[in-house]
Amino acid sequence: MKMSAEVITKEAYTEQYEKNQYFGYPENSITCARYCKADLLADYVLGAFVIPDKERLLGKKTWVGYFLIKDKITFIDDGNFAKEMIEQLVFGWKEKEINGPYVLAACMEYLIREDGIFLQKYEEKLSAFEERLLEGEIGEFERKILSIRRELLILDSYYQQLRDIGELLAENSNHLFEEEECRLFDIFSGRAARLHEQTHTLKEYSMQIREMYQSQIELRQNKIMKFLTIVTTIFMPLTLITGWYGMNFLQMPERKSQYGYPAVMVISVMIVLLEIWYFKRKGWLD
Repeated sequence: MKMSAEVITKEAYTEQYEKNQYFGYPENSITCARYCKADLLADYVLGAFVIPDKERLLGKKTWVGYFLIKDKITFIDDGNFAKEMIEQLVFGWKEKEINGPYVLAACMEYLIREDGIFLQKYEEKLSAFEERLLEGEIGEFERKILSIRRELLILDSYYQQLRDIGELLAENSNHLFEEEECRLFDIFSGRAARLHEQTHTLKEYSMQIREMYQSQIELRQNKIMKFLTIVTTIFMPLTLITGWYGMNFLQMPERKSQYGYPAVMVISVMIVLLEIWYFKRKGWLD
């Protein structure tokens, strides 16, 4: 298969392209891009992919630049990602000859080739968190759910950037692509949009689970406060009795009675039992 594509390093790209007539301004450089982008200029496309690592989304991202002019595309990569990607395309299209725009569209599809399954795993993970919450297993939930939410934010931004690139290329404002090539970019844009929507749904799902977690915490706190309030209410009359008989008055007939102490004990126990019965009747001890 003949493929109109090559891979060069950033240094080689700087020497070959940034010093020639295509670039008159430093801001047109893509070597410092921090997000996925595409610039459609007069007769070429300049852009970059900033790809998160699916195994470690919070870690370092992979940067791959690209420069498309006429039927040839050049990838800029100091690592092996672009080479491995092209090798996969060569293996898949052995009998075909593809030009630069087809290579770019195929590479964009390569970036999201199994992301639907990848996002489904996130859904399963969030469902497992929800079940554990319903069973009352909280543990280190706060840290874990916040980590998942940060990862989903990265994916949400990534798919939105890819969707924007697909839409921009499909518009073909510089008339660089054929109709069939624009259709490929439009198909990619639709797939990236669906992944973006799925990620957005997962973000909302994670927020709902976090709110459920907060509700569980508040419920536990309310139960503790309820228990403490009941205990305080039960012992309040006993505190009153203790304070009453703690006064140093001489004329207190109960103090001289041999049944005074047992009577106070019986009255105290009866008060406690009466309060417990009343609280149970009202359902406050459930």
